[in-house]
Amino acid sequence: MTMETFSEEDRELALSLLRRSSPETWQSDTDRILRAIVKLSTGRIYRIKHYIRLAEIDYRDVLYEAGDY
Repeated sequence: MTMETFSEEDRELALSLLRRSSPETWQSDTDRILRAIVKLSTGRIYRIKHYIRLAEIDYRDVLYEAGDY
């Protein structure tokens, strides 16, 4: 999954949300976690917000759900 899964209107918002979401707890796995969030969001802003919140609680849940464990 890439950012192309988002419509042109939503792409900038999605990128903005992702840029603001990399807590220190993610450490060196930030790129991996962000890729998992994009994959799981399937081009939907509400889903990207959901998975960002989930990752902020425990990023391992996002990685697991994305099949990246």
